[in-house]
Amino acid sequence: MFPNFVNTRSVIVWFLVPIALLCLACSVRAGTKPALIELNTKSATYQGRLVGKDSRTALLMNRAGQLDYVDLRRVTSFRQLAPFRPYSSVELRDQLQREFGKDVEISSERSFMVCGPEGRTKAYLKVLKEVHSNFRRFFHTRGFDIDDLETPLVVVVFPNRSEFVKYGATDDVRVSNSLIGYYLPKTNRIALYDEESSSGTRVSGTGMDTRDTLIHEATHQLAFNMGLHTRYGENPQWIVEGLATVFEAPGIRSSAGGRDIENRINADRLRWFQDYLRRRPKDFVEKFVSSDQLFKTSALDAYAEAWALSFYLLETRPVAYARYLKQIADRDPFTRYSSEERLEDFRAAFGKNATMFEADYLRFLQKL
Repeated sequence: MFPNFVNTRSVIVWFLVPIALLCLACSVRAGTKPALIELNTKSATYQGRLVGKDSRTALLMNRAGQLDYVDLRRVTSFRQLAPFRPYSSVELRDQLQREFGKDVEISSERSFMVCGPEGRTKAYLKVLKEVHSNFRRFFHTRGFDIDDLETPLVVVVFPNRSEFVKYGATDDVRVSNSLIGYYLPKTNRIALYDEESSSGTRVSGTGMDTRDTLIHEATHQLAFNMGLHTRYGENPQWIVEGLATVFEAPGIRSSAGGRDIENRINADRLRWFQDYLRRRPKDFVEKFVSSDQLFKTSALDAYAEAWALSFYLLETRPVAYARYLKQIADRDPFTRYSSEERLEDFRAAFGKNATMFEADYLRFLQKL
């Protein structure tokens, strides 16, 4: 019996698409500009540049900077369209206007684009510009090789909590009662709601809790887009949250205040860590870096340890820490990052003598 023609064609397409994508991946590695490609399935069309693949899945980044995971077994056709280029600021603004309506206000500058309630977006943009400027200065002065932004980063501000919760559901984000905002690597957006709309409080144009959340999430967004973390694969949670909590300290974000270590300390995280030391397991660092478990069982302890370890490494071993971040960011996005590999990479970066490392780490923190 002859096979059905449609099924045969599907098999041929599924067989040929990975080969074509492999050729594209090789050309990008060889220095050729990435191509804008199109993958069609029966239910959807995906366009973007190829940023990762395995035998069954292609990972595309579209022109707005968002990620799509495409099941190659469902692809019915494939074509290369043109050289890839991200959306211009004008194109990105038009897309946000279509998505959120003409009544929203959109303010932008070179690095960020804020979509939100009328009369409020410029206050958010001012905070974001400061975060970006201080972020670049902090890492450049420590010898980190960070990437330039390809396109303005998008921040969506909702006028109330109910609209924020509704939007979170479209991102498959479970919005808890305490959540004010989040950054999602897949969409590459920050989403949050404007507390002033309901509370009337104002600090530099935004509510204090909203401002703190914005700074924390903007640090995530910048780190994921400037080469410190990978948007495509696994990142140890302590690295991601540790870096963001380092930037919670006001002194870090001040060109004058950041010169003295006392001003770079996150006082809230340090106080929590000092209290946590009384119940913290002995020789805990290696267990902490090899697993995200503490974030699931005791989140505030985990955030304090993540801040403490990240701050220690940035202050005492910035070159080794920079190499370590790059090694993790360059991992194959389709390969699981096992506990054993996480520990092996940490030891390779900072030494295999866990007892000596732990003693030096805790001694540093006790002197703060």
